[in-house]
Amino acid sequence: MFLDDMASAPATRLIAGSVSLLVLYLLSRAVYNVFLHPLRSYPGPKLWAASRLPWVLTSLRGELAWSLLALHEQYGPVVRIAPDELSYTGTGDAWKKIYGRRGADEFPKCLDGRAIAGPNVRKAAADGIISAPHEKHARLRRAVAPAFSERALREQEGFLQLYTGKLMAQLRRCCRAVDKEDDGSGPQDMMRWFNLFTFDVMSDLAFGQAVGCLDNADQPWLQILGARTKSIVWYQVLIYYGLDRWAVLLTPKSMMEARQKHVAMTTSKVTRRIQQSNQDRKDFISYILQNKGEETLTNRELVMMASSFIVAGSGTSASALAGITFLLCRNPDKYQKLCDEIRTAFASEADITLESTSRLGYLKAAIEEGLRLYPPSPSTFPRFVQGKGEEIEGKWVPGGTAVGVHQFSAGRSSLNFKDAKAFIPERWLPPPESSEYANDIRAAVQPFSYGPRNCIGVNMAYAEMRVLLAHLLWNFDVELTDGTSRWIDEQKTWLVWHKIPMMMNLKSIQNLS
Repeated sequence: MFLDDMASAPATRLIAGSVSLLVLYLLSRAVYNVFLHPLRSYPGPKLWAASRLPWVLTSLRGELAWSLLALHEQYGPVVRIAPDELSYTGTGDAWKKIYGRRGADEFPKCLDGRAIAGPNVRKAAADGIISAPHEKHARLRRAVAPAFSERALREQEGFLQLYTGKLMAQLRRCCRAVDKEDDGSGPQDMMRWFNLFTFDVMSDLAFGQAVGCLDNADQPWLQILGARTKSIVWYQVLIYYGLDRWAVLLTPKSMMEARQKHVAMTTSKVTRRIQQSNQDRKDFISYILQNKGEETLTNRELVMMASSFIVAGSGTSASALAGITFLLCRNPDKYQKLCDEIRTAFASEADITLESTSRLGYLKAAIEEGLRLYPPSPSTFPRFVQGKGEEIEGKWVPGGTAVGVHQFSAGRSSLNFKDAKAFIPERWLPPPESSEYANDIRAAVQPFSYGPRNCIGVNMAYAEMRVLLAHLLWNFDVELTDGTSRWIDEQKTWLVWHKIPMMMNLKSIQNLS
């Protein structure tokens, strides 16, 4: 026994010594970060300045958007949110300086775990349009640009109208069931309905075939996408701490399975669409396949592109539609003003088109105001300051710093907007109606980002919102149920909003069969 104790003593001392050295290193590093680091003069909580850990834990809990909003309200338009990262509200020149550069001067995306990431983000062959370096990104963007042109949007209107019609029919069916006191119906979860609608639209455009959510709501792909957004945050943490090579061992099984299923289903759908390349349909892939020359995409790139369309295009549009509808219903006077505009403008539902809705000023203002208060991606997409550094919003930022505009905080900042927490579509209307808000910094809100990497599908997103909201409010009176008043406040975020039910009462106001 005595000999065993003697033998174990050196090992015990080695472990204790190693732990002591680690603790000493972490403490000294924290002291350096707070008191000696080049970013020490920037305002922010000392605990967040000392270590990345508070940021990581807050992100994993799904509370980062709300925490950053609170930090900006406390510390101002620029906040140090980690030892090597600054968050901005876009009050000055941050959007232009961080995201507006082009070519070799472009601030690169942070692929070290400080930004959106996936398990293959370090592999050049896996670069999709979201994470590709600027030269490859430019080539990919040129390849898909025809699918998002004004001409393409006009030719794709049929897709929007088809699925809008299906959604209206389903909602009318639900209203009739309620009128008949059918026990199977009641208040409708409009978050769910918007999700089904946008997924059908995007899957048909991306794959040449709808998944059929509005016909059969039990589609596992929607649940898979929800799990996948959480997995991206998890991968982000693993990459930052250099643990991504062990991702298979460290990632929860449900997250790994969600990613694998998404890739498998996307590959199958795209392969099938490529085999039908002679079809005369105006989906995204048809425009991409017709775009010959150096911008031709490989089959692998097509799969990755379609995956990006689905992930970025369906869930965010559904969130935007839900957020705008919620905010309208929370403000009855604004809701009624928009209903009056829509119901006066259109004698029949067939009159509701891309072109006609583009003339509805209050509808467009309500959409902009909804996106300000409830951006579909309430996150920061940080970039890496190159070289020795750059002056941003009047203060020097050393090279190597991660910088980004926090969408959620930018839209709700009192430095950018008068009555920043209030839903006031009038601020987006031309004077004199909006003269009270003439000093609002409207450019601080960029819900689809800014510069050469902004969302390529921005026109499609606005068209989708205009057409669907016009159809919805032309057909129905909608109101929130009693338990839904805090719907936004109760949501968590993992890069995007984590969707929770939004229960609403609907009443059909049109005598349609």
